[in-house]
Amino acid sequence: MQAGYFRKDLRSGLKGRETMNTDYEFDTETLQAARDLPVDDFREGAAFLLDHFDSTGIGSGKLADGMLELHTGGWSECEALICAAEESTWWLRYWYSTTRGGHYVFRR
Repeated sequence: MQAGYFRKDLRSGLKGRETMNTDYEFDTETLQAARDLPVDDFREGAAFLLDHFDSTGIGSGKLADGMLELHTGGWSECEALICAAEESTWWLRYWYSTTRGGHYVFRR
Protein backbone atom coordinates (compact mmCIF):
# COMPACT_ATOMS: atom_id res chain seq x y z
CA MET A 1 0.00 0.00 0.00
CA GLN A 2 1.46 3.37 -1.00
CA ALA A 3 0.85 6.45 1.09
CA GLY A 4 -1.46 8.96 -0.55
CA TYR A 5 -3.51 6.42 -2.47
CA PHE A 6 -6.04 5.69 0.25
CA ARG A 7 -8.34 7.93 2.23
CA LYS A 8 -11.09 7.39 4.74
CA ASP A 9 -14.40 8.10 3.03
CA LEU A 10 -16.57 9.79 5.64
CA ARG A 11 -18.85 11.70 3.26
CA SER A 12 -20.51 8.70 1.64
CA GLY A 13 -21.86 7.22 4.83
CA LEU A 14 -19.37 4.35 4.73
CA LYS A 15 -17.61 5.54 7.87
CA GLY A 16 -14.10 4.26 8.18
CA ARG A 17 -14.15 2.30 4.93
CA GLU A 18 -11.06 2.73 2.80
CA THR A 19 -11.76 3.44 -0.84
CA MET A 20 -9.52 3.44 -3.87
CA ASN A 21 -10.25 3.78 -7.56
CA THR A 22 -7.00 3.40 -9.48
CA ASP A 23 -8.83 2.28 -12.63
CA TYR A 24 -10.36 5.73 -13.02
CA GLU A 25 -9.00 7.87 -15.83
CA PHE A 26 -10.33 11.15 -17.14
CA ASP A 27 -11.28 10.94 -20.80
CA THR A 28 -10.04 13.40 -23.42
CA GLU A 29 -13.35 15.31 -23.38
CA THR A 30 -13.06 15.93 -19.63
CA LEU A 31 -9.46 17.10 -19.95
CA GLN A 32 -10.45 19.42 -22.81
CA ALA A 33 -13.32 20.79 -20.73
CA ALA A 34 -10.78 21.58 -17.99
CA ARG A 35 -8.75 23.55 -20.54
CA ASP A 36 -11.92 25.44 -21.52
CA LEU A 37 -13.21 26.43 -18.07
CA PRO A 38 -15.42 29.56 -18.25
CA VAL A 39 -13.22 32.53 -17.40
CA ASP A 40 -16.11 34.74 -16.26
CA ASP A 41 -17.70 32.19 -13.92
CA PHE A 42 -15.55 31.22 -10.92
CA ARG A 43 -18.24 29.04 -9.37
CA GLU A 44 -18.91 26.99 -12.52
CA GLY A 45 -15.22 26.26 -13.07
CA ALA A 46 -14.69 25.50 -9.39
CA ALA A 47 -17.70 23.15 -9.32
CA PHE A 48 -16.41 21.32 -12.41
CA LEU A 49 -12.99 20.71 -10.86
CA LEU A 50 -14.37 19.81 -7.45
CA ASP A 51 -16.91 17.35 -8.89
CA HIS A 52 -14.22 15.59 -10.91
CA PHE A 53 -11.79 15.47 -8.00
CA ASP A 54 -14.47 14.02 -5.73
CA SER A 55 -15.47 11.45 -8.35
CA THR A 56 -12.04 9.80 -8.18
CA GLY A 57 -12.36 8.68 -4.57
CA ILE A 58 -8.79 9.88 -4.05
CA GLY A 59 -8.66 13.61 -4.75
CA SER A 60 -10.64 15.96 -2.54
CA GLY A 61 -11.53 19.58 -2.14
CA LYS A 62 -13.73 22.22 -0.63
CA LEU A 63 -15.60 25.19 -2.10
CA ALA A 64 -16.69 27.92 0.30
CA ASP A 65 -16.74 31.71 0.55
CA GLY A 66 -15.35 32.31 -2.93
CA MET A 67 -12.39 29.97 -2.40
CA LEU A 68 -11.69 26.53 -3.84
CA GLU A 69 -9.15 24.18 -2.26
CA LEU A 70 -8.11 21.04 -4.16
CA HIS A 71 -5.90 18.19 -2.97
CA THR A 72 -4.68 15.60 -5.46
CA GLY A 73 -4.09 12.85 -2.91
CA GLY A 74 -0.86 12.10 -4.77
CA TRP A 75 -2.74 10.52 -7.65
CA SER A 76 -1.56 11.11 -11.22
CA GLU A 77 -5.05 11.40 -12.75
CA CYS A 78 -5.84 14.31 -10.43
CA GLU A 79 -2.53 15.81 -11.52
CA ALA A 80 -3.55 15.29 -15.17
CA LEU A 81 -6.74 17.29 -14.54
CA ILE A 82 -4.68 20.01 -12.85
CA CYS A 83 -2.27 20.14 -15.80
CA ALA A 84 -5.18 20.53 -18.21
CA ALA A 85 -6.77 23.27 -16.08
CA GLU A 86 -3.42 25.11 -15.92
CA GLU A 87 -3.82 25.75 -19.64
CA SER A 88 -7.07 27.65 -19.10
CA THR A 89 -7.65 31.36 -18.73
CA TRP A 90 -9.80 30.45 -15.71
CA TRP A 91 -6.62 29.22 -14.00
CA LEU A 92 -4.78 32.46 -14.78
CA ARG A 93 -7.60 34.53 -13.36
CA TYR A 94 -8.38 32.59 -10.16
CA TRP A 95 -5.25 30.65 -9.15
CA TYR A 96 -4.00 31.81 -5.74
CA SER A 97 -1.40 29.32 -4.53
CA THR A 98 0.15 25.90 -4.88
CA THR A 99 1.94 24.09 -2.11
CA ARG A 100 4.05 20.98 -2.14
CA GLY A 101 2.10 17.77 -1.94
CA GLY A 102 -0.58 18.56 -4.53
CA HIS A 103 -2.50 21.35 -2.78
CA TYR A 104 -4.08 24.11 -4.86
CA VAL A 105 -6.06 27.19 -3.85
CA PHE A 106 -8.19 29.39 -6.10
CA ARG A 107 -9.96 32.62 -5.14
CA ARG A 108 -12.69 34.60 -6.78
